[in-house]
Amino acid sequence: MRQDDVLSSNNATYLTYAMAAINNLWARKNGSMEYTICITETLKEYVTVTAASSQEAKEQVEDAWENSEYILGAENFQGVEFDIVEE
Repeated sequence: MRQDDVLSSNNATYLTYAMAAINNLWARKNGSMEYTICITETLKEYVTVTAASSQEAKEQVEDAWENSEYILGAENFQGVEFDIVEE
């Protein structure tokens, strides 16, 4: 990456943070604030495998998942949590 690209990237990052700070100050003046909320969705699937031990079974499933043999989707939805991120 060229030095000009790094400077441009750093300037863009700085401007993004500066604009967020200005927007937050403006919101405070108008009686509102900007908040960050973390959305966590839980997907779950039960898989049965044959193995010599529970640890080996877990490793088999982990390996298969890493190789995209298990793709969890909307049908595996179990719940959602909304958490306020402390600033």
